[in-house]
Amino acid sequence: HKIDWARVKRMEVGKVRMSFVFIKATEGSWLKDAYYSHNWKQARSEGLIRGAYHYFLPDISPKDQAKHFIRTVKLSPGDLPPVVDIEEKRGMTREQVRTHTKMFMDLLQKHYGVKPILYTNRDFYKNHFANEPDFEGYPRWIAHYRTNRLSLPDDSDWQFWQHNDEGR
Repeated sequence: HKIDWARVKRMEVGKVRMSFVFIKATEGSWLKDAYYSHNWKQARSEGLIRGAYHYFLPDISPKDQAKHFIRTVKLSPGDLPPVVDIEEKRGMTREQVRTHTKMFMDLLQKHYGVKPILYTNRDFYKNHFANEPDFEGYPRWIAHYRTNRLSLPDDSDWQFWQHNDEGR
């Protein structure tokens, strides 16, 4: 949706205030979020650090998805690295999911000059990326709700923990 970024900037939950946001940019090789451009510009104008994410579909060409994201997202100094959101297999094998995700991430890294962030939920991470040398060194953003502690099955580090899905 079209977000009121001035309101987001003023929000305070407990003593926590928003200082950065991730904005959906693209999905697959064809979909661009209808409000991406507006939200991208307005978040920055409110002084929020911003990042863009792509909802990755492992059964669609990683190369076509990378071209689509790169056409859509122009990063500026101070922006967060691009995010690869992978949450479903879509009929692909474990190996295909890993191979296609890695190819997509490599293409983004080559273009933007920074390692993208891998976003997924804890169980998907456990079943597809844990203990995989090809994914070591990538920043991790893990969704794991209604728990007081996040630990990954391979004891790797995470940089972002999405611990709730109820924010609006």
